[in-house]
Amino acid sequence: MQVNSLPARLDHFPLDIEDIGDEFDKAVAIYEHPVSDGIGIDDMGMNARAIRFRCYFLNERYVLLKPFLAHVTTRDRICSLRHPAFGLIKGMVRKVSVRHDDRISTAELDIDFVEWNSTAGLSSSILAVVSAAQAAYRTGIASAIQTVGVSISAVVGAAEASNMMFTELSEGNALLQYSGLSRAGRLLVGSIDTAVSTVQGLVSTIDNPTNSILLTVDFGLTLPGRIIEACAQCVERQAEAIRNVIQTPAEFASNYGAALLDLRTAVPEFGTYLACMGALQGSLTLADLYDADEQSRQTLITQEKSAAFDIEGNLVRTDPPPAVATIDDLERSLASMRQTIQAAVDLDRSNDSLKESARALLRHINTVKLERERMLSVTITSTMPLHVLCLRYGLPYATAQRILALNPSIMNPTFVEGDVRIYAR
Repeated sequence: MQVNSLPARLDHFPLDIEDIGDEFDKAVAIYEHPVSDGIGIDDMGMNARAIRFRCYFLNERYVLLKPFLAHVTTRDRICSLRHPAFGLIKGMVRKVSVRHDDRISTAELDIDFVEWNSTAGLSSSILAVVSAAQAAYRTGIASAIQTVGVSISAVVGAAEASNMMFTELSEGNALLQYSGLSRAGRLLVGSIDTAVSTVQGLVSTIDNPTNSILLTVDFGLTLPGRIIEACAQCVERQAEAIRNVIQTPAEFASNYGAALLDLRTAVPEFGTYLACMGALQGSLTLADLYDADEQSRQTLITQEKSAAFDIEGNLVRTDPPPAVATIDDLERSLASMRQTIQAAVDLDRSNDSLKESARALLRHINTVKLERERMLSVTITSTMPLHVLCLRYGLPYATAQRILALNPSIMNPTFVEGDVRIYAR
């Protein structure tokens, strides 16, 4: 029984399906109390959907029986089933019952297929990228302070550098708070005072973010702590200013990298420190953007699962769908931010937190590419509206907006033809 115009298949194996059944059941927790009537119940969500169908391998397709069984019984095999009514569904074959007759080249299979729902794994990856970026940021600050100490030692020597590293300073000019400095030391501290004032004045017109991570970090009262704190405040406010104007991850990463380069050019004395703190701050902000994008995507998926038309065939009015980034946009953002991180690593290879922040972003993007919908490239030979294309491939009606964002070459969504990238389900 073919309900859809597209033939049923499991991965690359075509299927002749006779009948198909879907089983939906909800996980309900039941609470019974002694000496009381009735029960209490809690909704624990939906259990995995089970799809059971009978198919046949007849005549020339009979030779595909053994390869098919080998395919579905492979360990950890996630398959794509093209459901006659619901389109592409990811899952795993749980059970196969075979009745075959070699004399007439016929095999009858009863297949139990379980749908794979990856929402829980995706949520954990969101938390992972944000927490990993925050951890790298905090440890990166300590490493940057040590780098300042090494730089000071190279200029004035270890003994005088030790004095600068551990002397606690109050607000105001650092040069006036030291005694017994050499000529080289006085020149160094004087230039640091000037550079700190310059850095603090670059973004003084931008308000400090209300959820600033700097509020949870103790930089100390020493000269290196003052330097790194000034650089951290500068790049944080720069990132916040760009994020308030630009929301997409790719545009943020590109514009932030250019702005960070301008900051380093404006204060060359702190070029290394601005590069390191800038890369850590950029990774943290990008992780927050990834988090916001995933939350928007979950809202969009919920909307797409809702019925687009009522029982009378009228379009159901819903809230405007939230904007979500495409896989291409996420990959571009990762590439831009990794360039920013690499520039900082080239200047300070001892700061392992830079490498960890890059790994955290990469792990997140790799997880997203595995968890989200697959994409296919299809060729449309006769012009059709984009919504008809969605219905043809078993996609929700509301997916048309996302497909349009995925294919910027489509000039008019009413007349679609040629090669089109779509989401596969």
